[in-house]
Amino acid sequence: MKKLSILLLIFISQLLIAQSPEELFTKANEAYADANYKEATRLYKKIIQEDLQSSELHFNLANAYHKQGKVAPSIYHYEMALLLSPGNKTYQNNLKFAQQK
Repeated sequence: MKKLSILLLIFISQLLIAQSPEELFTKANEAYADANYKEATRLYKKIIQEDLQSSELHFNLANAYHKQGKVAPSIYHYEMALLLSPGNKTYQNNLKFAQQK
């Protein structure tokens, strides 16, 4: 019984600690706005690891990589953003800019 109580307590605490993708996205955007690009990258990647995709997510991750001077991953994520939102001019422009580096 004691073991069950401990396991239940651990499970409940994990549920309380877990953050929704929307909360992670907001925190990642805040980190980016604070020029904490490494933390923003970590949080954006965490969302993607949960098998969630959006053009805005990939675009923001690409920008975070770009700010860190990581050209190859930024290009990859600009391309992913364009796959999810074809014809987006902002995504196209940022991709072209990254490819010129």
